[in-house]
Amino acid sequence: MNPFLAALHQTLQSMGHTSARKGCLSLVKSDKINGDALVYLRVDGAIKGLVVLQLPEIVAKKLISIFLFGLPVFELDEMAKNCLREFSLRISELARGQLVKKGYLANVFSQISVQKPIEFSKDRQFLVVPLETDHGEFKVYFNVIKTDPSKIAQVN
Repeated sequence: MNPFLAALHQTLQSMGHTSARKGCLSLVKSDKINGDALVYLRVDGAIKGLVVLQLPEIVAKKLISIFLFGLPVFELDEMAKNCLREFSLRISELARGQLVKKGYLANVFSQISVQKPIEFSKDRQFLVVPLETDHGEFKVYFNVIKTDPSKIAQVN
């Protein structure tokens, strides 16, 4: 979890946003994640799984506005979706760097979904971390595990 939370924190800081406070963790089991705007990171390698940011529309629009240097965002249109894609790419690149720094060889692929749930073929268990920011609260869903020990880099 920590490499992804650190990557998210670095991304928010780079946008001029400085604080994100963790709320109470919870476990949920579900075959789908709903949300106004979903940023999801698929992880493959020594760490495998899925990390999903579930952003309410109002929070997504505020973050996109910050990303666009204060330009007002009234709807999650194509321009907003492109900004969310860039936001997701920054997080995935930083998360991959954090994993490698900790000795885990993994790739992180990012995608977004707006007004459409992410559905799975069966229930998955997620650790849910609520994050409170100056621009509203959103949740981060984690379903990641360590996999193949041969993919763990030797760190000297």
